[in-house]
Amino acid sequence: MFNIYFKEMKKFISLIALVGVFAACEPENLQTAFTVNNATATITVTPASADPNFNAAAVTYDYEWSTGDTAKGVGNTTMEISGDPAIEAGYVKVTAYYEGAKSATEMVSFPKLYAGMNVALSVTVFLPYNAGDYTLSVKKGEPNVDVEVYGLQATHNHGYGTPVEFTVKCTYDEKEYSFKKNLKMVENASEFLLEDTYTWKVYSGTENCGDYKYVYKTDDFKQLAQLTYEGYVKNFKGINYISQSMDFVVSAWALYNVVNPEFTLTIPCSVIATPNGNDPKINVPIATFSIKEKISSAKKEEVAHPDHASHYDKGHGHYTHDGHYVHGDNNNAGGGIIAAE
Repeated sequence: MFNIYFKEMKKFISLIALVGVFAACEPENLQTAFTVNNATATITVTPASADPNFNAAAVTYDYEWSTGDTAKGVGNTTMEISGDPAIEAGYVKVTAYYEGAKSATEMVSFPKLYAGMNVALSVTVFLPYNAGDYTLSVKKGEPNVDVEVYGLQATHNHGYGTPVEFTVKCTYDEKEYSFKKNLKMVENASEFLLEDTYTWKVYSGTENCGDYKYVYKTDDFKQLAQLTYEGYVKNFKGINYISQSMDFVVSAWALYNVVNPEFTLTIPCSVIATPNGNDPKINVPIATFSIKEKISSAKKEEVAHPDHASHYDKGHGHYTHDGHYVHGDNNNAGGGIIAAE
């Protein structure tokens, strides 16, 4: 469960998109140590249009959450989700209405957020432009998805040589993309519980790939296509990231690592001209372009140490003589990360 709050929009937040996409990892009982603060996620909804007379303040929204909760909003809207203390993975579907008609629907997904984590997400809802005989809109296609997987890099020869295979997943527009990757593990070859920290990049924003191309056979729609394209991409500020640290505890006699996939999605887009009358002359792409989004997640994984498997008991281990955990001495971003093979 989580709580939903609406905030007054004080300024434009330049973290555009992450629409319908975020890495989906099925988390186990990953613990964040040393913090009891509730996780929070801020979602900013910004309407956009190629219409020169567009009135953003007149746009209204219906929100439908994966929990079954619903809400309404208007104009530039900022919502904050607060966990108790974590936020389970889910989504919010945003349906926009303009001039009395349903205009566009976008989906914003978010991963499971553990106590103390804070994430800012944004979505731009692009509203079709009624240009006389035709309505100009943008349609997204199926993305091309690439992934690199990172994790802790062991120091002082404490890495364990045999890689372990993991499945990493992301979801775009309710379709799941999965990949199998191998990652070398770090060992806790002791009877003590171990604490460690991982710092990873949380991405937001959308990048215009700059490959716009007018594709219709005549120049009839050239100006309208360019206007629609520019109206769609004008608020994109590129891909940004913030660093997020995650503390966790590892069982005794375990191999472990943090599985940190970074997905890059290249999404083909088309400008579509749809006739408003009963005698359609065109309902095909008149221009094409691509946009890019990058997403990430991080999840601790552990398995029994093969040399000490009979002693491994997930979630268990001893404290040191002074009642503390043993500290990990491994590096990641800034001190060396290891890519999956």
